[in-house]
Amino acid sequence: MPVLIAMAWVWKIRLIRSYCWMTPPKAFVTAVLRSLNPKGYIIYSQLTIDALNEVCKAHGFDVDIPWEDFTDEQKNIVLNGSDKIKIPYGKHTLESRMRWSGITAKPREEGFYKGILPVMDQILKRDRNPNILRFAKTQLCSECNGSRLSKKALSVKINNTSINELSVLSLDQLASKLDSWIFENQEKDIAERILNGIFERVKILSI
Repeated sequence: MPVLIAMAWVWKIRLIRSYCWMTPPKAFVTAVLRSLNPKGYIIYSQLTIDALNEVCKAHGFDVDIPWEDFTDEQKNIVLNGSDKIKIPYGKHTLESRMRWSGITAKPREEGFYKGILPVMDQILKRDRNPNILRFAKTQLCSECNGSRLSKKALSVKINNTSINELSVLSLDQLASKLDSWIFENQEKDIAERILNGIFERVKILSI
């Protein structure tokens, strides 16, 4: 079996236009309701439409216009966030919370608007949330091709072999591959110490 499983899938958020949550000529405030959770927050972000509208107003527009009329910059603010103003998170005001029993009422937390896509991405990293999966799809990373290694790491090769190429080999294949390598002079002394350690671990894993 492989020593390492090189099957890394990276979440790429894709807003599905065919789902019609951005269907013109509806205003954004109406269309975006399709992506709200049952409690009225935007994509589980504890952010209400009113709070989002405050962010939009700070940038010179509002949520009561069709999505197709948004500029690319405005769409980017809604989707990816803004650090222009801080907004309250949560639906209930302090006055409302003070009427609750059994808790100590505190003001709503404030912070910068994180954006719809970053919040969706954070949730998908820890949970395959079905409501968010409606707007997402899995896609093999074009940078690492599923290895989860950086370009710099993949560029390092020994005997024209990268660490990713070794990681997909079975234990027997790995031992055979490394045993076939030939090193000269100073490289030989260094390689032998490293390879002996690897062979020992392969032997243990093969038991």
